[in-house]
Amino acid sequence: MIFNIVAILIILSIIIMLLNASLTSQYVSKIISLHSITSYIIVFICLLAVNQDNPYFIDVAIIYAIISIVATIGFLKYVIDKGIQNNSKK
Repeated sequence: MIFNIVAILIILSIIIMLLNASLTSQYVSKIISLHSITSYIIVFICLLAVNQDNPYFIDVAIIYAIISIVATIGFLKYVIDKGIQNNSKK
């Protein structure tokens, strides 16, 4: 019962962050929103591991977290180094 409630809350949070990522106009805000989505997915995987009593899901969540952090840092570094801005005309 509690698993279902928490799973629904996580899914609603993911939907809200997807809306935030699609409606915002700044690249950095989009990247941060996508990183938040991956954090919610990591929490959901850990919740699933506890619910199904399967510790291997925790390993998957840790690997997913590492990949997520590296990807977020890479995207932010690319955006900052290239100076990508919305509506910039040179």
